[in-house]
Amino acid sequence: MKHMKNNINWLIAAGFVLISGAASAQKSVETSAALEFRNYKDKLMRQDMDGAKKSLEKAKGFIDQAAAHADTKDSPKTLYYKGEIYSNYLIFGMQSMDTVLMKQIGDDGLDQAVAAYKRGYEVSDKFDDDIKQGIGEKKMFLYQFTEMLFTNKMYAEAIELYDLQVDFSSAINEIDTSSIYNAGICAENASLWEKASDYYKRCADLNYRVPEIYKKIAITLINAGKNEEATTFLQKAVEKFPNDEYLYFYIGTMYIDLKDEAKATENLEKAVQLNPKFNEAQYQLGKHYLDIASRLRDEAAQLDVKEQKKYDAMIAQSLEFYKKAAGPLEAYVAAVPNEKAVLISLYQIHKALKNTEKALEYKKRADEIR
Repeated sequence: MKHMKNNINWLIAAGFVLISGAASAQKSVETSAALEFRNYKDKLMRQDMDGAKKSLEKAKGFIDQAAAHADTKDSPKTLYYKGEIYSNYLIFGMQSMDTVLMKQIGDDGLDQAVAAYKRGYEVSDKFDDDIKQGIGEKKMFLYQFTEMLFTNKMYAEAIELYDLQVDFSSAINEIDTSSIYNAGICAENASLWEKASDYYKRCADLNYRVPEIYKKIAITLINAGKNEEATTFLQKAVEKFPNDEYLYFYIGTMYIDLKDEAKATENLEKAVQLNPKFNEAQYQLGKHYLDIASRLRDEAAQLDVKEQKKYDAMIAQSLEFYKKAAGPLEAYVAAVPNEKAVLISLYQIHKALKNTEKALEYKKRADEIR
């Protein structure tokens, strides 16, 4: 009986040693991944691209072993280095144009990197600062690369990288609203109207660039052929912010772009009514009236000589709009006195209205500006 007890104790001890040895071996694999990753970064700094690639591949081999083993798969260290190693496959691949290397992590490799960062951030605080720094470095690189893509009008590719920046931020429970917005800009430039609208709607839900974003949502919906949805959306925006002069201003300028004079007038007038010191709205409203007056005068000039009554009516109507234009533009130059283009517009307005003295006054002020 005593002999049996000794055997049991020995078996337990031996089992403990074996288990401890296995765990220790896995920790060694985890450490090897970290060491090879550091070698990769050192070689990259020295511009040893072949050496860096070999170290990165070795690091991946070790981290895949660690991530597959029960003892280390949820280790904060393994999760951090998996995020670093897998995301650096993208960075190195883009820097060296090595598409073969990028394929080694598979189509879901970047998703795995983000998931590893996220899990590592959740399970322990030990590597939180490292994860934040790693994500910040990746985003900085991606941002610079994305700007290059945008400049070269490679909008679809830029959208993918902006989405990736959003994913990286989500790993540390942050929302990268600027990247969501920029993805919308790319989609808009690519005439992917519904996609652009979806990005802008996400921005609106996050209160990013409100209320300006509502104009962009409406324009993209209209360009997507969803006029009714655009109108409904704007109505909801106005209901939500009934006294926001900026919202009416953005809606008004949108309708100017869409050549809807009546709705443009209605919304710009509302913006000025809500805030008489809103200089941009004063300027836009005055310019809008002036454009209408000029259009009426040009159309009248194209009439046949036999259409005298119609001509007289259109000229009279244009004069009414010249009068309307004078008020907001004069309010604007009262606040911004050295805007030469506006002073010239006021000279032309008062000249058309036969207010000679005022016309000369504005002309003199415009001429004095160099």
